[in-house]
Amino acid sequence: MKIFLLLAALAGGVATNPEPVESAFSNMQARQADQCSFTRWFRDGDTSTVERFDADLETWALLEIDGRAPSAKALDEYSDDWANRARRNLPTAIDFDDLAAPGSYKRLEASDDQAVYEFAPGAETEDDQKISDALIGRLVINEEEQSVAYFEISNARAFSPAFGVKIKSLNQRVEFRWLENQRVFVMGEVTVKMAGRAFGLKKISQDMVVSFDKFSCE
Repeated sequence: MKIFLLLAALAGGVATNPEPVESAFSNMQARQADQCSFTRWFRDGDTSTVERFDADLETWALLEIDGRAPSAKALDEYSDDWANRARRNLPTAIDFDDLAAPGSYKRLEASDDQAVYEFAPGAETEDDQKISDALIGRLVINEEEQSVAYFEISNARAFSPAFGVKIKSLNQRVEFRWLENQRVFVMGEVTVKMAGRAFGLKKISQDMVVSFDKFSCE
């Protein structure tokens, strides 16, 4: 089970945001690159891959699997799986509109350079709301840069995203970066940790990291 299937269901309306939050969102969205080539590092458990995205050709290339050059078979399988890669969110696509339920941002603490907010993930349907009710979000704003340092979503209690599935623990964290040489904001790293069970027997476990680097933007 991929956690992104769960998070895709957590779409909300346009939130009424506190001014520091809205300023950070607007600033980052105004400083997105039209397109960037980049390298993507992926680790899930003991498996890792390194890929390169070419923005001009809109193509992906497999560079490494588990620290080694990919075999001919692996390259063939990678080529056949192009449809899944085409659906990926690119690290340059920054959109916070559906992150939180309208009006749910609450300031928890602040320092000279950071402000921390709590929020409730949004939901479109009654079933989505049951999931959202079990989750809590945390947003950290860099007030000097007027940007989001990171946000994370975790569960306050166990929940069931699908029949027979119970998630006992979940944490997803998304970090952002300012590329000084490119003058754009990008997503830097996504981490997901999840544990649960399916039908009380099959263990569900995910410990995933996706990071992005070596950007070349236009």
